[in-house]
Amino acid sequence: MVQQRSITFVDGYSKPAITTTELDLDNCFKDDEIVIKVKCCAINPIDMVVYGLSTTWLTGCKPKTFGRDFSGVIVRAGSRVDPQWKVDDEVNGQYVHLLGDRGSFSDYLIFNPAKNKSIAHMQKFPRGEGALNYNEGKYDDWVLNASFPLVYGTADSVLADYIKKWTPESRILVIGASTQVSNCLIQIAKRHYNIGTVVGICNKNSFEYNEKFGWDHLVSYNDGKTIENVTKLMEEKLGGEKFDMIFDSVGNTDFFPVIDKFLKPKSTGSYFLTVVGDNKLDYKNPTFRRAMPLSVAWKKINPFLGFNYSTVLVKPIDRYMKLSTEMIQKNQFEPVIDSVYEFDQYQEAMDKLLTNKAKGKIVIRVNK
Repeated sequence: MVQQRSITFVDGYSKPAITTTELDLDNCFKDDEIVIKVKCCAINPIDMVVYGLSTTWLTGCKPKTFGRDFSGVIVRAGSRVDPQWKVDDEVNGQYVHLLGDRGSFSDYLIFNPAKNKSIAHMQKFPRGEGALNYNEGKYDDWVLNASFPLVYGTADSVLADYIKKWTPESRILVIGASTQVSNCLIQIAKRHYNIGTVVGICNKNSFEYNEKFGWDHLVSYNDGKTIENVTKLMEEKLGGEKFDMIFDSVGNTDFFPVIDKFLKPKSTGSYFLTVVGDNKLDYKNPTFRRAMPLSVAWKKINPFLGFNYSTVLVKPIDRYMKLSTEMIQKNQFEPVIDSVYEFDQYQEAMDKLLTNKAKGKIVIRVNK
């Protein structure tokens, strides 16, 4: 028997807490499951949204465990598990779930890797001369590998699931260049797909921070003239050419009234994609109205909408974990870390996320 610590919640009105149970490592898994001793996990906004929206009448009174992203070591493997996943393998990935007693904010994570396929063998990030070195060597591979699966998988879906073919002539406009999904997107877009032009909208104070990741152009929203600023860029730098895709990672409606001036015609296969809907979510006080607005649902089913529109949800597939492995090996991708907290500092980590001021991912070290 071992001790299983988990960071849990009952509903959005209760405070997160560390709960402790006894776990029988030899009998806690099915023959098609693996048991991972978690080294690190990462906080994502979805964790706080699910927590904030939970009510006992809807989600029950049992403790639910936070967390999706993880890095760790396989300590048990069932007899029917694919032999590529063996005891002592160092792995990372995303445990895709909504609610339940299993989550990555735990000492041990148990799941079926044939169903939850977003898992890979952990990679060693290049160090020293020539490496991307966005984190200046501050963090070990457990931290780096735990930080990115969900945001990287989301960015991969944006680029792989909607546009049939990317070329050096393709153009993308990203609303919210400073988010971590957008950070992954720019690295994948430029270094894997070789997309010709990727434009990001962000705070002008973040230009210097963002430029090193590969943006071709950055546009400020500070003066309240985002539409005018993007129009000017298109006229002066892009030959008046429209975008193949507009990706919204923050929640914005500015472009909808004038979408035809910026997005190529629907018939060309262009897309407006969002991960948050039309409005920026308040992670401290999320509401169903903002998390699942009717305007988003209507856009998705409206046959008369003049442009292709979709929300992006990452799935438990292996494609993006394989791509991340390839890009790390080629020194083409490195996640950015804001801060690392110890397990009992989970509330500080959550509070930091809720400030919306993190410059990179927030990671919790579960076991050393």
